[in-house]
Amino acid sequence: MTAINRQPAGILGLLGIKNGGEYPRDLSNVLVPTWDMTDLYLLNASEYLTRTDNATVPGTIQTDGPVPGEVWAVTEFGARTGNLAAAETIQFALGLFGPGTAPVYVPLTSVSSASAVAGDRAQAAILRPVRLNPGETLGVFITDITTVGNVPVITSLRFTRLRV
Repeated sequence: MTAINRQPAGILGLLGIKNGGEYPRDLSNVLVPTWDMTDLYLLNASEYLTRTDNATVPGTIQTDGPVPGEVWAVTEFGARTGNLAAAETIQFALGLFGPGTAPVYVPLTSVSSASAVAGDRAQAAILRPVRLNPGETLGVFITDITTVGNVPVITSLRFTRLRV
């Protein structure tokens, strides 16, 4: 690490910005403000996808994903159950599933992020951006379930299609 051997001359000196060997007299010819409009675009062009699947045994439930030529910018993803009946339990996590017939699972929440017993509702959410490439999906990884029939698991996501 190089030591600073002189005091910077204002912000330009601190940043080490010089124009023709001298510190510029105007900041505007060196620094240009930029605004990231990504969030506004994603908000105005977003779509919603909700589906219900029935869980009976431990395993995975996957959502739909982008087709070739698209990338999905997912801003929110969540899963929940209804109120569980007597003697029912469930425990699950949310994750990303890679493409292929035996997809790789990448956890996005802890394994016990959603669990419930009779009378309760299990739910988990990811509130940070996730990019899905063609063939990838988001989903639920059910690690433990006790049920006589089935437990409805509702997945919802908010996303924007980006053409590539």
